[in-house]
Amino acid sequence: MGRIDPRLTPFVCLNCGFWQRHFDVPPACPVCTDYRHPLPADGWRFLSAAEVADSHRTTWREVLDGVWMLEAEPAIGIGPAGWFIETEHGNVHWEGAGWTDDAALDWMASKGGVRFLAFSHAHVLGSAWRVSERFAPEAV
Repeated sequence: MGRIDPRLTPFVCLNCGFWQRHFDVPPACPVCTDYRHPLPADGWRFLSAAEVADSHRTTWREVLDGVWMLEAEPAIGIGPAGWFIETEHGNVHWEGAGWTDDAALDWMASKGGVRFLAFSHAHVLGSAWRVSERFAPEAV
């Protein structure tokens, strides 16, 4: 995995929840400009990771044995959930919560970290980039 240029700041689109890196506030959201997605009526609004860290937190709860659902409070964009799945072959992080705070990352570390990271599509990436930066998991 290549290094990310530190001059690029992560920003989240408040309409859909997609994170992207830019030198400054992005001019638009590539996910929202897809013809299948509704455009925001009043234009795009973005928050930096620092702004989200100041206003959001991550919650997690076990929904089945070894399967944990992570969510941002308050929700960001369409409100994607992340999933942390404990397995004997290494833990899996599937999809991504709108925000994954330091407490959630520390909790994942206490469970053995994340070995595998996977997504179904761009709307549910959430802040899984924070999981990737912390654990450098294998992508599947």
